[in-house]
Amino acid sequence: MSNENSRKAVRNAGVTSVFGSSFLSALGIQIAGKIIEHIPTEIDLIRGEKHLAEELFCLDDESILLLEFQAVSSFDSLVKLMEFDILLYEQQLKQFRTIVVFGPDVNEAMSVVDFGAVRYEVQVLQLGTIDGDLILAELMEKVEQKIELKDEDLCRLMMLPFMRTSGERSRRAKEAMRVLDHLVDQEKKDTISSLMVTMARELLTDSKFDEVLEVLSEDTDKG
Repeated sequence: MSNENSRKAVRNAGVTSVFGSSFLSALGIQIAGKIIEHIPTEIDLIRGEKHLAEELFCLDDESILLLEFQAVSSFDSLVKLMEFDILLYEQQLKQFRTIVVFGPDVNEAMSVVDFGAVRYEVQVLQLGTIDGDLILAELMEKVEQKIELKDEDLCRLMMLPFMRTSGERSRRAKEAMRVLDHLVDQEKKDTISSLMVTMARELLTDSKFDEVLEVLSEDTDKG
């Protein structure tokens, strides 16, 4: 398989299907069960729209985990997600948990829709609350000491451009790519850079996405 085809396959697979529970642990997300199957699902919503849940998983406790990535937080998007979850329950008839990971521009994330008789709530994680400067320093120290980066480290590196930073986001993307350059395993480098593009598309608004994509594309073109 060519490098480009490999990158496309990784992007289509999704971050959690590639790294499993290590991705969740890297972001401090705790789940009771273990991931046993990746079940991406598309459902026709009541209003005629389609919603594709790429990060949908069966756990070994017979529950379902849905992980969503969003660049903005809005009432409409939460209602749409509620509708999807209701239809998903009708399809699966299993207990499930929905976690929404918000990009760095979200300062106040909506997590509850309350219509009185109907209340819907998701768990939220705001990447803008995670200290990316500290994580960058920790990763740089490891690579400078030639300490092998574990899967959780690789996941933090992948998400580094989307965490809180004291500088420009494009600069943080360049710093993340410099850490990535220390990896010896080319397959891992290709995987991380491809998933960074996927996450940028999901977690950044248009202008920020263009800036970060330019940086990430420079490294991808070199590969």
